[in-house]
Amino acid sequence: MATVTQRPVREATQDHPPGPERRPGGWRWRRSIVAAGVLTVAIVFLPAIAARSPLARWLVAKAAADLDGTASVASLRLGWLSAPVVDGIEIRDRQDRPLVQVKRVRTERSLLGLLLNPKRVGRIVVERPVVHVVYDGVETNLEEVFSEWIHGEGSAFQGIDVELEVAGATLALTDARSNESWQVDSFDLKAVLPASTASPATLKVQGQIADQRRAGRIDIGASWRQAVESDDPLAALESLEMRLEGAPLGILAPLVAKAAPETELGGCLDAQVQCKATSGADQSGMAIEASVAVDGLVLAGPALRGDRLALDRVVSTGRANWRGSLVKIDLLRVETGLGNLLVSGGFDLADQSPAAAARSLAEQTYHVEGSVDLPALAASLPRTLRLQEGTRIESGSATVVFGSRRQGEGMRWDGRFELSRLSGVRQGRRVSWPEPILATLAASKDGAGLSIERLECRARHFRFDASGTPQKLAGSADFHLAALAEEASQLIDLGRLKIAGDGHGRFEWRREGASGYSAEAAFQMKQFVLASGDQPEWSEPELSLAINARGRRAEGERIELESAGVEVRAGDDQAIASLAAPVADLRGKGPWPIEFRVPAIWPAGRARARPLLPPGDWRLAGRSRRRAS
Repeated sequence: MATVTQRPVREATQDHPPGPERRPGGWRWRRSIVAAGVLTVAIVFLPAIAARSPLARWLVAKAAADLDGTASVASLRLGWLSAPVVDGIEIRDRQDRPLVQVKRVRTERSLLGLLLNPKRVGRIVVERPVVHVVYDGVETNLEEVFSEWIHGEGSAFQGIDVELEVAGATLALTDARSNESWQVDSFDLKAVLPASTASPATLKVQGQIADQRRAGRIDIGASWRQAVESDDPLAALESLEMRLEGAPLGILAPLVAKAAPETELGGCLDAQVQCKATSGADQSGMAIEASVAVDGLVLAGPALRGDRLALDRVVSTGRANWRGSLVKIDLLRVETGLGNLLVSGGFDLADQSPAAAARSLAEQTYHVEGSVDLPALAASLPRTLRLQEGTRIESGSATVVFGSRRQGEGMRWDGRFELSRLSGVRQGRRVSWPEPILATLAASKDGAGLSIERLECRARHFRFDASGTPQKLAGSADFHLAALAEEASQLIDLGRLKIAGDGHGRFEWRREGASGYSAEAAFQMKQFVLASGDQPEWSEPELSLAINARGRRAEGERIELESAGVEVRAGDDQAIASLAAPVADLRGKGPWPIEFRVPAIWPAGRARARPLLPPGDWRLAGRSRRRAS
């Protein structure tokens, strides 16, 4: 049997030759194929895996690193060949209040396309965002959270081709001080920012303004150049069209409060503005046409001393050209229940000192006409005008006309102000001012200097006249202070101010040589009285004041003051203040070295000076010095 059982084995061995020898390298090749397959699957599904891993939270935290708040995302969908989608974005402020809530943000380009060409972002769609802005009287939570972005330098989209579309947004603004709120619904925005700075960027905005009294609408369209090297905010603007219907002015509370804190602004605004870029020889400009109407305007604040200005309607229309800092107004008309204003001409709005602005204004050409209905003004702003309690203005008007124009190589100015037909009732007693208050100006300036043909001011108890040439300018004044104060106090609350005295004054300015000048002024008063508040009364049977100065015009705009003095005589006392050393620039900040010579009996001088000082804890000290004889 042993033979039988082994035979088949021997036969099999002899009939079937041995197979090929197996090598270890074959197993490595198969393992490489498996590894490559696994890696391919991992790469294909990497975005989906990353979107569901802690890496997604890290990406969100990295994107929100500059926010002064917290940000979260409900889900993130990524795929190489599909567009990224972010659902449930929420940004909360410092107080953990919701600031921004977005249902979905998606792009139209695939993730692979974005990675291969990150400069070409394409269209980004933000669906149904809700923005809750809260203003606390200092700033909004939007400014707090996005402070780094707002004050950052440069643009995050510079050199990137992107189109941003916001659909179905809701914008809500709440004023935490008054607990008032406003809302814009169905807010749609489309912004196109081409990568090439040679192409203009565009913006379109529209939305519905929800209001209990009147529904409103906002439509804005704008385009601007991206590559502009200028500090002028209008230099980049190519066109702007804005239309507002029924926009509540209260929504501007944060902007108004920054310029004028504790100011109340209300009303309903309708506005239509069109701006279009214009080309010029040296720089581009902007042509502007606007019409604005406000119904139910309300304005209140510290500047109005407790008054609350309320106007049924304010209408303004205008056309202008803005080039650099110069605004040329073709026509600006403002009509209100208090009066009207008409303006045309050019105005330089450059940021400069008041003195420089005044000089610049004198070199511009313009025409201004205005009128004020005094009864309506007094009824609206009694505290601002400091009217006496129980006073009512029944008639009166104020008109002003002023013009500046070029005349030859120089300028000419003509102006007139008149307050007339003023009458009223105070505590049941009728008061009136039959004589008008009138001021007129006629002046010109050429290469030789300033000439004043007429500068006059006329009132019942006051008169001022001045005229002169570039070589000499002189003027005089006559006044009856007690009568002026008595007439003014019939309407205006002068507080505890008491002033009296009849007097005369004169002044004279002369040119000396090519660049020198001298000036003198003198005033004499009889029965002078001055008292303010709780300060002791200062009274003098006779009081005189003399002023003199001498200097010259130096290089540039400097005006040197070589000598100056002020002399005050009150009864038998005399006080003198004089310049101890020349002043290099009269318009500069100093120093001003002044020497005082006062009477030996200092308490009398101190009592006289006290009514002239503003309220406060003032102390006067020093030594008197007699002038050597």
